[in-house]
Amino acid sequence: MVLGKYDFKYHECFAGAELPDRDDELTLLDNNKYRSSFFGNGEYHVAYGVFDTRLVLRYSGGTASCELVIKKRGNSIVIVVDDTCDFFYEKAD
Repeated sequence: MVLGKYDFKYHECFAGAELPDRDDELTLLDNNKYRSSFFGNGEYHVAYGVFDTRLVLRYSGGTASCELVIKKRGNSIVIVVDDTCDFFYEKAD
C-alpha cells in the first residue's frame, strides 16, 4: 500500500533538474490527495503498467502533473525522483 509519509533521500550528485530539499516529506493521504513542500498539494493516482508502477501527481491548479516510479527495495517502498543520481522518497511509516 502506498499511503503514508515518505522522506526524501538525497545523495551528492550533480543533477540538472530541480530537486526537493533534503528535509522534504511527501504525504499520500487516503482520499487521493498529497502534501509536499516541494510538489505542493494536489491529487494523485497510481498507474499500473506492464513494466512499472507510477505515482502520478496532479498539482493543485490541475494544469500540470508529474510521474514518479514506485519501486520496492528490500522491505521498503520508494518513490524515485531521479534514477541516475538515486534520489528518492522512502516510506517512513
